[in-house]
Amino acid sequence: MEECDGSLLERNRFGWEDYLVFSAVLVISMGIGVFFGCFKKQNTAADFLLGGREMNFWSLGASLTLGFTSAISVLGNTAEMYNYGTQYAMVLIAFAIMVPVTTFLYLPTFRSLGITSIYEYFDKRYSNRTRLLMSILFVIQTLLYLSVVVYAPALALRAVTGLDVITASALIFAVSVVYSSLGGIKAVVWTDTFQFMVIIVALIAVLILGGLVDGDPSVIWQDAQNSSRIEFFNMDPDPRIRHSFWTVIVGGTFYWIAMNSATQSSVQRLMTAPSNKHAAWAMWLSALGMTVIFSITFYLGLVAFTHYQDCDPLLNKEIEATDQLLPFYVMEVASSLPGLSGLFVAGVFSASLSTVASSLNALAASTLKDILVGGFNYKPSEARGALISKGLSVLYGLLGFVLVFLVMQLGGVLQVAISLNGMLAGAALGTFTLGMYVPWSNEWGAIAGTIVGFATSLWLCIGAQVVSLSGKLVVERKSVGINCGDDCFVNQPDIPDPNLVFDGYRVSYLYYTPIAYIVTMIVGVIVSGLTGWEKIENVDPALLSTLIRDRVKRHVKGIELETKETNS
Repeated sequence: MEECDGSLLERNRFGWEDYLVFSAVLVISMGIGVFFGCFKKQNTAADFLLGGREMNFWSLGASLTLGFTSAISVLGNTAEMYNYGTQYAMVLIAFAIMVPVTTFLYLPTFRSLGITSIYEYFDKRYSNRTRLLMSILFVIQTLLYLSVVVYAPALALRAVTGLDVITASALIFAVSVVYSSLGGIKAVVWTDTFQFMVIIVALIAVLILGGLVDGDPSVIWQDAQNSSRIEFFNMDPDPRIRHSFWTVIVGGTFYWIAMNSATQSSVQRLMTAPSNKHAAWAMWLSALGMTVIFSITFYLGLVAFTHYQDCDPLLNKEIEATDQLLPFYVMEVASSLPGLSGLFVAGVFSASLSTVASSLNALAASTLKDILVGGFNYKPSEARGALISKGLSVLYGLLGFVLVFLVMQLGGVLQVAISLNGMLAGAALGTFTLGMYVPWSNEWGAIAGTIVGFATSLWLCIGAQVVSLSGKLVVERKSVGINCGDDCFVNQPDIPDPNLVFDGYRVSYLYYTPIAYIVTMIVGVIVSGLTGWEKIENVDPALLSTLIRDRVKRHVKGIELETKETNS
């Protein structure tokens, strides 16, 4: 009896209708960039990076949705439900929590300062050294994240066209660089709006088709229950459990708050709104959009399980990784509907293009404002600043493409992406919290806290990746079908004993963000105390949270009165 070898990757291919739909989406995306670059002139760096601070809330909401959704979520969420069950779906609760936390605790301070890069805050609050440290860490983290974001749809395109990952990655970066470098943040936001509609239509079409092919929700739910995939309230507090109620709610909430409140890509978009109210509306719209997209992709993972419950396509070698599961499913069930496969892959590409374009724009903003101007005291004219920003977008696109070769060696895209983002975002959120809510914290506390918080999460993440790649730590999948034919067999991988691995490397990747945040805060406060508290009267109240600003002003006024009385 021979080992099964489905090799359907070689049989499912795009038709000309699919290529037409897919190409049309890419051409329109680039066309928006050309329009804003050539016909809506942006003569200053502020126009290029902030869009004149006049973007409406609904286009911003769509842009934020797509920027945070990315191809990683579309493909990774589906694979997560198929492989491990529904516990991760509880992350939807985090979306409702992140909006009020961001809009009340952090965003008003950023917007009141009128800054382009959020790391300018650290220059005003602490020192230029702190600003440089945070911006350099942001550049490194974002470049790595970009390569993961691009790798995911490249895998999808390979599954349905046979195009190799490197060529597909080059295509994504090329399109993103064109419209982000030509049209700036306005092109990014309006292209996101168009691409948001594409991915919504694509997902709804696949959802309807899945219902027609594999059964109504009651059938899907029953199959998922029979395979123990329905799980929402695993209340075990053990932090080593990859996904439990606590890891998803606590870790997921910290992650999404950090991503919205302490990353340049998100805050830069929110800074383009004309008012705090419009920014808040955009965030609520984004939370709604993410809830819709995540819910559909979660459900499609269960639909895919029903479809493949007899024979797992990964074990049957029909796909190379479970991140290819959804595009493989679409190609199989949509073969009779010309153009639908092209629309779906265009939707996946759109999600990736949005994230890449907004990240390139954010990288350009941070590099220009924080590193060139802040670090090297380079002061270009407004026109030259806009030109440099465009050049930086191109440069970072090339660097991100090179890093794809590294990401190809890593594991599932969803976990890798959240790990990369969570480490720095958690440390950055901790440092911003120190600055806005701990008036007596000083420069050395902020620097030490950031380094130790980031390093702690980085150590846990690298350790987990090493033991995973070496095969010592494997997350066991839920039961999958192995009845792939009477004349062949499928090999199921052995699951090593996890107790042989250091407990720190088994901590859920969702905890990397709160770990980085808590360590940053604790170390920051301790080092500030050891090196001498910052005198509150020396801190500009505008740099503190609006929630404590008045209280600090009253405290400072009291100190001044006491000083006058003492001197008199």
